[in-house]
Amino acid sequence: SREQKSFCLCSCYNLSQRVWANLILLVLCYTCVFASTTLMIGGAALATLSVGGDSSNAPVAQGVFFVGAAAVSIFTAPLFDRLGRRFGFAVGSCIGIVGGCIGMGGIFASSTALVILSAFPTGMATGVGLHLRFAAMEVVREEVKPFAMTLVLSGGCIAAFLGPESQLATTGIFGENLEYFGLFMMIVIFNAVGAILVLFVKFPAEEDDSTEDLETVEEDGVMRVDVKDREEKIEIVYTPFRSMFARTDILTSAALASFAWIIMSMPMSIFRVAMAALGYSTRLSLTTLELHFLGMYSPGFFAGSMIKKFGTEIISSWGSVLFAFGLLANLLSRGEENGTPASWIMGLIFLGVGWHLTFASATVMLAKTYEGTPHEARRVQSFNDIIMFGTSGSLNVATGYIYSAGRSDINGWRLVNFVVAGLLIANVKLLFFEKQRNKRINSVNECTTT
Repeated sequence: SREQKSFCLCSCYNLSQRVWANLILLVLCYTCVFASTTLMIGGAALATLSVGGDSSNAPVAQGVFFVGAAAVSIFTAPLFDRLGRRFGFAVGSCIGIVGGCIGMGGIFASSTALVILSAFPTGMATGVGLHLRFAAMEVVREEVKPFAMTLVLSGGCIAAFLGPESQLATTGIFGENLEYFGLFMMIVIFNAVGAILVLFVKFPAEEDDSTEDLETVEEDGVMRVDVKDREEKIEIVYTPFRSMFARTDILTSAALASFAWIIMSMPMSIFRVAMAALGYSTRLSLTTLELHFLGMYSPGFFAGSMIKKFGTEIISSWGSVLFAFGLLANLLSRGEENGTPASWIMGLIFLGVGWHLTFASATVMLAKTYEGTPHEARRVQSFNDIIMFGTSGSLNVATGYIYSAGRSDINGWRLVNFVVAGLLIANVKLLFFEKQRNKRINSVNECTTT
């Protein structure tokens, strides 16, 4: 019966119906955020070309997108502290609406500058929306957090097709001169829907997180927040951002997440331009993009349980292996005349799955860094995203110039992947360093207990 099925669903992980409802709403919110993201990442380069840009500055919009996500990360902690999760996410969606409107204006005015500029607020919206993965871990018990986080990330499976297909459906419907006007219109729509959906999520009581009656002072490099106008005096100690650079565990998590985004996004930012230059159709490159996004988010259905069973070190190592297979497939890619799209498709899928395993592992590792100081969670999350998106944005801006340095053909595509291969080697060294660090910590703990 219907009641029995509902009971079975809610019995999984022993979660209540209310918690399941919250998780489903968060999945839908994440879907809206990343439908907008897939539109910008997948279509911004082509939209730039359509208004007079060239192959060297086509990926700049994606770089600006990541810079916007990094910039907003400076303000996400105070944003959520002041407004709470619900209205904080709604504000992020409203910023995304502004980005879509700027993009529509850029297409209407045939302005390359406006199209590239639109990526900044859209990136800001994604930077705020990415905190949905942390919010998911806040609405469940400790042992269910990896499952909740990866479940929300799996909302990208819907966005993997919803974003690109909505771009295809709206391409040219406003006339040849406004070919990509519909792309930015859909960014506005998805952000508007996301802003409405998040208002129905019941987050844990946030009144205790409000900072309206807090007085902040800095003493000896430590931020102290004293509660005013209350009978009791509560002191909350916040570590300043600059002190987090001394935390090896935080820096390792942030670096791992950064490598995940860079290794995945650099080839992704230019592959549609490369496929078009080598004779492949728009439909085929769009299908490749959809399968890439599906590879990015489909592991969300099992990655949480894998991390719980094998640990973050092993799962992130698997991610590096998949990155290597993806780059190898990319280097074997050919033009339409003497090759097939199979290597392009497999390369982008491997990069997508490798991204998910590495990024999910980095997220769980980061969550462990503030287990003993939960009041610092949002500040640590913001610090992580500043590093992650700042480095990703910088290197994505450079991708177009690397591609052009290789003469904007198959050689340019290979050059981009060789550069990314060097970054993968650095990622593997980081994983080795983290493994050795954990061994030293465990040996010290064993000596202490004995």
